[in-house]
Amino acid sequence: GWDGDGYFKIAYDSCNIQTSVMYGTIDPISLEAPTLTSPEDASTTPDTTPTFDWEDVANATGYVLQYADNDASGDMVEVTISNSSYTLSEALDPGTYFWQTKATLNSLESDWSEVWSLTVFDPIGTPSPRFPTNNWEITTGTTILRWTEAANATGYEVELYDPNDVLFDTLIVDDSVC
Repeated sequence: GWDGDGYFKIAYDSCNIQTSVMYGTIDPISLEAPTLTSPEDASTTPDTTPTFDWEDVANATGYVLQYADNDASGDMVEVTISNSSYTLSEALDPGTYFWQTKATLNSLESDWSEVWSLTVFDPIGTPSPRFPTNNWEITTGTTILRWTEAANATGYEVELYDPNDVLFDTLIVDDSVC
């Protein structure tokens, strides 16, 4: 088939009065592979609905985004969109994902971009105090503080303030627990 590179010739006849011939060259339209911009390659995020972004490609009227939870062709998701940015509407599970894009113009497609990776992790949860309860008065020299475990926490910061200080300006204990 014709690859779009070469010369053209157009001849026309206007009511048998005059015939003209025009010559020219045809430069084929090509699409460059998109350049990915964010999230950065090999980055990590607690955002389970990240926005994938890449530079606009000249002449492109659309893009195809592919992402998967592994670098093989396993559970590949493909989304066709009209601009160079896409925010996932469904949350990703924690794990490492690989993504790439290509530009489109009607039936013309660019090569795929580079493949970048993104690791989604669970955000750290919030612990809740269990003991002592709110407004509990500590009357002994030793008190054991207890709280619920926070998801994905690797340590805790414990701060105790003077109970008469309603503005929390007077810090009594500031300690880390790993």
